[in-house]
Amino acid sequence: MIPLCIVVINFMLFTLWGGPTILRDIIRIGAVFAGGWLIVKEEDGNLLRAALAGPFLILVDHVLLAGGHALLFHLIDPAKFGYQGLRAFGGVMVSYVMFFWVSLLIAFLGGIVGKHM
Repeated sequence: MIPLCIVVINFMLFTLWGGPTILRDIIRIGAVFAGGWLIVKEEDGNLLRAALAGPFLILVDHVLLAGGHALLFHLIDPAKFGYQGLRAFGGVMVSYVMFFWVSLLIAFLGGIVGKHM
């Protein structure tokens, strides 16, 4: 639950503030790692559940929040924004499918660390 809250707060903060994206990505990676770690350490889950926490957190952060934000701009007035919101949402979907394994691996590593601590 805590990593999910971190991901949502991270999105809202950086959407409103517009800070450096490297900091946003570091917080994302930390939340995904912590998600895998907490599932194994606190909930006595297995490594598969820990690994699946990563793609779930990135799904919420990247697809639902960031992609939904871009799609919202498209739905408001597509012609005004030159259909960029729809293209951005498509790009978010493609990048999630291409790179979900990265978050899977990071959360899996968090689960391994949680298992051996």
